[in-house]
Amino acid sequence: PRDDGAFGSVATTTDRGALLRLFDHGGRMQVVLESHPSGGRCTVRVGSRRHEVELRSDWTGPVRFDCATGTLHGAPAATSAIPHAASPPSGTATPAPRDVELSEDEHALLERLRAEAEPSLAVYVPGWSGIEQSTRNLFEHVTPLPATPTREERERLLALVAEAGCANLVLSGGALEHLYLVHDLRQRAPDTRIKLLWHGNFLQIREDYAWRGLRLAIQQGRQGLLDCLGFVKDGMPEAMRDLGLKSAFVENFVPEVPTAPSKPADGGPHLGCWISNEGWRKPPYAMAMAARRVEGAILHHAGEAKRLSQFCALVGLTSHSHSRGEELLGHDQLLRWLALMHLNLYVTVSECAPMLPLESLSVGAPCLIGPNSHLFQDDAFLKEMLVVPLVDSSDAIFRAAERAMRERSAIVEAYRRYAPGYNARARASVEEFLAS
Repeated sequence: PRDDGAFGSVATTTDRGALLRLFDHGGRMQVVLESHPSGGRCTVRVGSRRHEVELRSDWTGPVRFDCATGTLHGAPAATSAIPHAASPPSGTATPAPRDVELSEDEHALLERLRAEAEPSLAVYVPGWSGIEQSTRNLFEHVTPLPATPTREERERLLALVAEAGCANLVLSGGALEHLYLVHDLRQRAPDTRIKLLWHGNFLQIREDYAWRGLRLAIQQGRQGLLDCLGFVKDGMPEAMRDLGLKSAFVENFVPEVPTAPSKPADGGPHLGCWISNEGWRKPPYAMAMAARRVEGAILHHAGEAKRLSQFCALVGLTSHSHSRGEELLGHDQLLRWLALMHLNLYVTVSECAPMLPLESLSVGAPCLIGPNSHLFQDDAFLKEMLVVPLVDSSDAIFRAAERAMRERSAIVEAYRRYAPGYNARARASVEEFLAS
């Protein structure tokens, strides 16, 4: 954009991808795109002219499309396909790492990795709160990489993995930009086993971002670029194996086990509904209506969705938002509020292996969940007390909430007996994933 504001833009998303409209009122415009080995094709229309821009290339980096001339600048010639090999073909020179300076934290991590015979490193997206905490619990060595990293951030990760001699690199979360790095990682660290841990499920394929990520992961698995596809949703690994892909089930866990039920805040009862990224998969309204039927209840929530506050006001439910504008609750803050609740609610349409119910129980507060995950399916009492069979029924949630609050101490005591065995199985699933 020019300083005088000579053009504007409108961005929308369609079933066929992202659409960006630019309005230029003179001057010479260039559109900056991204070229990478898993790139696709971009259509650029300038007036009546239509240009098909091929972004699939062995080279990863920004390219510039000149709208006046219809030419692409900044990258070597694009290739027609991704290499179908787990490592560069014989005789192909591995590009030398560019000069990058690791941060102080990255240098400390590098030393810890070098101290191990077969180190494993997991990459997560900072800000993807549930996935970030899951990754930290599952793997000893972790490092952040934004969902849309800068070129310098990408180069630092490539250098870190290559210099550490990692036996395993786990891309935890399925961020598209992380998957775009797989080809470069193969070239820089050909002996490292690269694995994806996807925290989604089949329902999410209707969402464009999840669809693009899983589609690319399956393609990379078939091409040998990914050594293993891990899933936290039970049943998905079996489906992937039917496609001929190496796949593993990794069970989320929280290592902390409560010593006793937590002490709720005075008054109430206090019910927590800590839904992040409210949408069709995590609608909070049936839970809010169930809370409305609990005499004297106060509903606490993260405050991300203004409509939840509006709905509570509409139905006469006292509620309290704990957000500060767009800022989300930090993990330590969340644990503190979970413990202060008489009961927490996480009855959603789409669950894989949700962290929040486990975190709630880890601080001594029961949490209701829906029937869509493996959690507590192997313990008859916890299943009866915590798993709500009808996710959209406020009546079913209300009756389960009343029962769970009556049996609060018994539920926490049952979880204290259950957690050590579950956590041991979860840790074993991580070791199997890394060994695959």
